[in-house]
Amino acid sequence: MFESKTKSLTSKMKLNTSNRNKLEEFKRLGLAELECYSVDLPEPDASPLEVIASKATQVGEMIIVEDTSLDIDGGDVGINIKWLTDSLDQYLGKRAVFRVLL
Repeated sequence: MFESKTKSLTSKMKLNTSNRNKLEEFKRLGLAELECYSVDLPEPDASPLEVIASKATQVGEMIIVEDTSLDIDGGDVGINIKWLTDSLDQYLGKRAVFRVLL
């Protein structure tokens, strides 16, 4: 019974992303019925928590939003990871943590 309720719930859920690989990652985590919903949402220049809260208020119910940030010791990357991937080599050897907020 739990499985059928979960399947019913996830069949209504969508993931807001333009990255098909992210959708496949979520499906591997057990959300096989998840659909793709792709709307480019504006992001405030703010903390990761404020960014995900802003994104969540811009979409409807049953739509999962996610945001990834990269915290590097001595670096200022954070939520701007998408635009700074080509310059990450300057942080080689530094401690880094990826954060994914849903």
